[in-house]
Amino acid sequence: MKISFLARIMLIALLLAGIFSGCAPDMDGPMANTIASGTVNVTEKVNGVAFVSPSNPIGDAEIGYISNSNAGWIQLIPYAFSRTGEPQVHYNWSSQWWGETVEGTRAMIRSAHNQGLKVLIKPHIWVLGQGWAGDYTLTNEADWEIWEAEYQAYIMIFAQLAAEENVEMIAVGTELKKIVQNRADYFGRLADSVRVKFDGAVTYAANWDNYEQVQFWDKMDYIGVDAYFPLVEADTPEVDDLITAWKSHKAMLRNYSKRYQLPVLFLEWGYLSVNNCGWRNWELEANLQNQPLNMQAQTNCFAAIFQTFWEENWFAGGFVWQWYANHPNAGGINNREHTPQNKPAFSILSDWYGR
Repeated sequence: MKISFLARIMLIALLLAGIFSGCAPDMDGPMANTIASGTVNVTEKVNGVAFVSPSNPIGDAEIGYISNSNAGWIQLIPYAFSRTGEPQVHYNWSSQWWGETVEGTRAMIRSAHNQGLKVLIKPHIWVLGQGWAGDYTLTNEADWEIWEAEYQAYIMIFAQLAAEENVEMIAVGTELKKIVQNRADYFGRLADSVRVKFDGAVTYAANWDNYEQVQFWDKMDYIGVDAYFPLVEADTPEVDDLITAWKSHKAMLRNYSKRYQLPVLFLEWGYLSVNNCGWRNWELEANLQNQPLNMQAQTNCFAAIFQTFWEENWFAGGFVWQWYANHPNAGGINNREHTPQNKPAFSILSDWYGR
């Protein structure tokens, strides 16, 4: 997701000032799906939350609050950082937020497993000077080779961690739109390397507008989509209108599932709590605090996505964006962000996740 917390960017820029101057998918695990007669049949839904990495260590209670939503999965996001036009990939350094480091990720995995949650590790690059990694690209082969080596080292350190901690799923990337278009073969080889170390499920998080350009779904266990599809342009879209708007996207996703004989998994989905959140969320974020609050709009969008997808046998589930530590004080009816915590949309989430 294109997230725009300016204070975070400034902090990271200061911290980094001195730093920058052939395996087949295993479908026998806990996410096993039945494939018969050309149909994908999901036998267990992924009902997850995307956990915001805390800057400092947290206790088990912070993970435990997730059970209030009836979620059975947690997504952990160990960010790495690059600069526009430069090939280096930086991660797991001493000044990084605790929850993004190997140490912090390991601690949260153990806490989640101890409380009965399954875990997805979803590495994600943040590009300083740009933000969204989807537009990141390089101009010469030498730089690409540096990037590929450093990115592989980043992914493999978390693949090793995933193997050591019996994590259920890992993603090999998130919304790397231009990179995936330019270096498709690389990601196939990367997936093979991950499977040498890790025997859980493997996926990739494509942005909603380019999952059809990904050429390595045959290396994955899920077609992973960050599902920020623009649906209805209205301050408070009606549930029925949203469901109607979903129809064309749903048909394309269903056909893609059939083509690759893989279930579709929304690795991110969610809506801001403001007017017009069923349209182009990312455009609202740049000026979020000036957007009119609208809890009903978010609630309607939640209802529509569940009614559209949750009972489809080719749909594997998803991870709602996003969930903060300190749940009792997170979100709330004066909060414009995506989190459903302590908002009316939470009841929709917990109802469907509990089915």
